Amino acid sequence: MRLRAQDASLLKADVSIEGVSVFLDQFALHRLAMGDGSRRTRFTQAMRTGGDLIFSVSNAVELAGLKGKSFDGVKEFLKDLGANWFPIEMDPKEVSDREVSGLNRADSFASKKFVSDFTQDRILKQPKGEVILSERFFDLSWVMDWLSAQRDSVIEGKKELDEALRERVLALRVKFETDANWLDTGFPAMPYNTQIPCTFAYAHVMRKLILEAKSYHLKKGDGIDFCQAVLASSIATIATLDKHWKRRIEELPKPNGLAHIYYDSELDTMVEDFETRVKARSL
Repeated sequence: MRLRAQDASLLKADVSIEGVSVFLDQFALHRLAMGDGSRRTRFTQAMRTGGDLIFSVSNAVELAGLKGKSFDGVKEFLKDLGANWFPIEMDPKEVSDREVSGLNRADSFASKKFVSDFTQDRILKQPKGEVILSERFFDLSWVMDWLSAQRDSVIEGKKELDEALRERVLALRVKFETDANWLDTGFPAMPYNTQIPCTFAYAHVMRKLILEAKSYHLKKGDGIDFCQAVLASSIATIATLDKHWKRRIEELPKPNGLAHIYYDSELDTMVEDFETRVKARSL
């Protein structure tokens, strides 16, 4: 994240992915922040050396429920990461539509509204007449205070997302049961394409949810998990997801260029992999 002055009165925020990109879901953010101190230090150092944190509004939604020491710990952890983060959209369908329209990777995934809200709020918080053009401007711990001010609406939005996904999958399952050939039209089993990775992941994960609808009933939190699984796997180099969503991503057609996925018990291995990739990239 960088802020630059275009002229005397206009500032522009630039976002790009330049290092080894990592997506952390709720369990990973919390355990890295609150768990083993040496692991946290290793991760933070690797991030500052050559990493980029993929951060979504969906992360913010999940963090909304934190209180007390957990809230403070995660806030401090995010602060330690500096300006090494890339803000992505929460809706994979929106990103897929952008890809299909021909936008490049950064423009397809980047959440312009998130960047705009962040930048405007940070400017308002600066001393009058002064804007600090440094990585401190993009201190991601800001999002924790932002959440505190609108916690109830954020949590309500999460519930609505869960319900919307559940209703959509069930409605599409009815279409599939009516016409088994419909699935290949609505969500064709396309091969992986580096130009449209989110479109590939979105189509195949939706296929899986529709086919599994009778044996697996979507539960609380699956709306956010679905969005994170599709987006994280298609933009990050490394990602953490819970075990069920890791399975779904790893079962997608190969070969593909999706992220390497780790779940809860593999957090130490994830950090080691991240360090190794950062070191290899710097050689």
